[in-house]
Amino acid sequence: MTGRAGTEGWDWFLDEAVVPEDVVALGSEALDVLVTHDVPAGIDLDMGLMEIPEAIERESYIVRSLLRDAVRAMEPKLVFSGHWHQRRTGLMPGLETRVHVLDREFSGGNIVSLDLQTLAVEEYKPV
Repeated sequence: MTGRAGTEGWDWFLDEAVVPEDVVALGSEALDVLVTHDVPAGIDLDMGLMEIPEAIERESYIVRSLLRDAVRAMEPKLVFSGHWHQRRTGLMPGLETRVHVLDREFSGGNIVSLDLQTLAVEEYKPV
């Protein structure tokens, strides 16, 4: 992407940028679990929790739209993501895909356990 907000090599890295070719490379074969940094578009987020410059918010929506397209193509049963520093769980519109948005590290809502046989997700509760 051109015109990115921030500084390449400092707060963003070219090889981390999600592009349409990445969605094509994922293909359309069904899978059980998709793990991604950002949250697919269609999952509600509380945008008031962080102060985000408009340029970054616009750019993020492009990435989130690409992730939405990937989820629509593969229809995973579960998606795990983060990035927005909040804990959310929701269904992708029009799909049976459950999306788990994990909170920032070292905070409640950041860790879940996944049973690989049943795909049951449980919140981590420290003892």
